[in-house]
Amino acid sequence: MIRKFFVFTALIVLVAPSICFLACGDCIGCGPNYEPEYYATDYKWYTNSVNGSVTYDHYKITAEPIIVKQSVAMSIGLISNAYASSPHSSKKDVVEKIEIIAHQDYDATHLAGDDLSELFLVNGEDIGESIIIDYRVDRLVLTPKSPPAQDNMFNFTVKLYIDGKQVDYSEFTTPMVEIKK
Repeated sequence: MIRKFFVFTALIVLVAPSICFLACGDCIGCGPNYEPEYYATDYKWYTNSVNGSVTYDHYKITAEPIIVKQSVAMSIGLISNAYASSPHSSKKDVVEKIEIIAHQDYDATHLAGDDLSELFLVNGEDIGESIIIDYRVDRLVLTPKSPPAQDNMFNFTVKLYIDGKQVDYSEFTTPMVEIKK
């Protein structure tokens, strides 16, 4: 009787994991090519103007995606629930549009309430049609390309319109800062 118990236990310990791994690998892709699915739930915003005054070429508005890893639960054979992430790897959102609104006149042609996105760089490049955010490495860093007409106190509202899994819109209003030429 004890011998049958040990043989039965050995079979379960040695064979069951193999069967479950094969079944799991076939149905949800958690084998050697498995990549978990990540997506942004929101964006963390901040500026570098802690002392309240900065030259225009050193002013930065930064948005970092807050990332989560999606998991799914499913039943496999004798195991009631097996947890794994989705087989599809989504590590990117697309920013479709950025609006940067100054609450004060920036220069003679960009007045309070106007969209100043054409005056800003995103990660050192002009704002194009769309921007891909790769969660593994990216954050959005917005910097002015040109100085304001005069040294002045400014604050901006930045709006991101996003084609993402979880987030479609994010907005941030910066604290007041003196931006110098």
